[in-house]
Amino acid sequence: MHLILSSLLVLCGTFPSVSAPVCQDTHKDQDDGPPLVADDARGVLIEGALHPFDRLPDTLGKPARAALDHVRGWCEQNAKIAALDTRERFVLVVDAKDRRARRRMEAALSTADWFDAHLPPPSLADATKESELATAIVHIVRDESEQARLLDHIVAKQTTLKEWSKSARKKPGFVLYDPLLIAVLLKPKGVVRWNADHDLINRLAQLFVERRFGVQPDWLGLGVGWCAEWRVDAEIHCFPNREDAVQRAEHGAWANEIKRECGKRVAADGTVAPILAAELSVCRRGAWNGLGSKRAFGVTSFLLSRNPQEVADALHDLRRAREEAARAATTPVPDDFELAPEAIDLVLAKRLGEDWRARATSWIAEGHIPQSKSVARD
Repeated sequence: MHLILSSLLVLCGTFPSVSAPVCQDTHKDQDDGPPLVADDARGVLIEGALHPFDRLPDTLGKPARAALDHVRGWCEQNAKIAALDTRERFVLVVDAKDRRARRRMEAALSTADWFDAHLPPPSLADATKESELATAIVHIVRDESEQARLLDHIVAKQTTLKEWSKSARKKPGFVLYDPLLIAVLLKPKGVVRWNADHDLINRLAQLFVERRFGVQPDWLGLGVGWCAEWRVDAEIHCFPNREDAVQRAEHGAWANEIKRECGKRVAADGTVAPILAAELSVCRRGAWNGLGSKRAFGVTSFLLSRNPQEVADALHDLRRAREEAARAATTPVPDDFELAPEAIDLVLAKRLGEDWRARATSWIAEGHIPQSKSVARD
């Protein structure tokens, strides 16, 4: 497992230009509901029952216990509740008084179920057993001040993250792969059209990719996050490392824009100039590439429409190919080491067919990605 540095953080929304309107909360007061627990309750919430950290059910698996041990100090010091998914895929760490915690838990559960349906465990014999996979940690943080305190808490437990934490303080939320953890910031200062729900869904989906399939090509991990967002309301709100202002209509424009591009790649006689492997691999976590991002979103949408087990096994093949390449390297490879685009294409082609990119391009051009109603607004 590797950590994702601040340059890899996924940003939701953008910092405003002079003329940009101030961001308003994306949810109205009537969306608030009863908290998960009573205001003065503390501990771990499992299947509706609250348990003290030192008296957890014997049935909990080792990864879940490790995740709960990691968050225990933070919860006890900051009046937080650790709500554990009954399938132990993740634990949500949230304020006991958060009146939107129930909705956040439902969003996380829905994302986990969607992910499992589209990218199930690999069927191959050498795949890690699900019971041995790490339990992901989802921290909900109120503001930059609380995020800074959370970073201090994490660094105190893992001092090797000290340098990374300096840059993480400057970003709204952060991601780690060791431990498997995300922090979702609810109200960052000076950010236009921030949507914390989309941020939670996108980051968690990407974390699930790492959890089940290890390190994957950046375009694929990012693409899964965007597809997770899109399934909710046909909008994108997470734009990694993008610094220019995002117009309101852009949030729902990607499906139409990638459809239009792919339509130009399909000739009248049916021949296709497919999206190239290299055109996907320009989409990296370290820098924003608008066209590459839309292509990654479109192609990942196609992959997630295929036979789930076939695609899951293809991702496992990618993991094995990357690990083999890393072992064969004469010098240590960096955490963000990625196979060459052509090598990624060959691995996927073995399970999906040599023409998979041509079929993906045609599928997108035919308009299979649902269009957003938001494009017509404003």
